[in-house]
Amino acid sequence: MRKIRTFASILNQRHAQSIDAEARDLLEKISLSAERMADLIRDVLNFSKVLDASVFEEIDLTVILQNVLRDFDLQIEQKQAKIHYNPLPTVHAVPLQMNQLFYNLIGNGLKFTRANLPPVIDISWRQLSPEELKEHPQLDSRLPYVEIIFVDQGVGIDPRFEERVFLIFQRLNTRQHFEGTGIGLALCKRIVSNHCGEIYVRPNEGGGSRFHVLLPVGQ
Repeated sequence: MRKIRTFASILNQRHAQSIDAEARDLLEKISLSAERMADLIRDVLNFSKVLDASVFEEIDLTVILQNVLRDFDLQIEQKQAKIHYNPLPTVHAVPLQMNQLFYNLIGNGLKFTRANLPPVIDISWRQLSPEELKEHPQLDSRLPYVEIIFVDQGVGIDPRFEERVFLIFQRLNTRQHFEGTGIGLALCKRIVSNHCGEIYVRPNEGGGSRFHVLLPVGQ
């Protein structure tokens, strides 16, 4: 992919004057297709690398969140985004996977925004009661669980597709509106499953989405 992109760029730079409009258009399509394929390869490799990590540690999710927000500093500034959160709990988890989980969910909130509306993301958490755990039979009722909620005010997700968004390579928006490979939320699902947890999405009142992440405090 790197060679295809490089040679297409060289061809365009060295012979721009002698290439007609149709050929230039085809070169542009080659470059864009190669760029999308490179993004897909990178995301698939990242999918595999993140899931290979398996060392559980006691980690402060507030530290994970703050590290992720630093990665998004420039994008947050450019979009004039507001991120609200209180200190998050400590859980027994795989640090790299938690970092990727938070990165993907924050990234979605910054990406899928409504026109001319700065992104606003609220992150909160609470302890699940034994009665609430019974509503999620796939969870291990012997363990205490926390629920972390990521709320955005973006374009939202049609309730018909609330399960489909977590399938790999599933895209609900065209590339003309939002870039992406359809791997991010599928990776979130795998990460949460690896931690004996659950993730689901619901519409947010007033627009946007609410991603609910249920994680055990210990393993």
